Amino acid sequence: MNPAVLAPKAKDDTAQKDESGESAQGTLELLVADLSRQIENSPNQARLYLERCKNYLELQQFDNAIEDLTKALSLNDALDAAYFGRGMAYGRKKELKRGMI
Repeated sequence: MNPAVLAPKAKDDTAQKDESGESAQGTLELLVADLSRQIENSPNQARLYLERCKNYLELQQFDNAIEDLTKALSLNDALDAAYFGRGMAYGRKKELKRGMI
């Protein structure tokens, strides 16, 4: 996975609405809920934690993103994007030292 896909968008993007009138935040929360159900059914799929983490980053829920990335790494320690994303999430929390490998 390309680490750039984990980069959160500008804060203003979450206030925009899609064509159906639903807020981007509402859409992201629905995606998180859907991915959470998928994780319940397949808890050993690192890819699902990476996908959910992207939504948490967009929602600025950095602790949840870090938790998902840490879980993904426990399942597959070769996921460069997970290391990158976790460092970025710690950086957004102003905990730069914790974000270093």
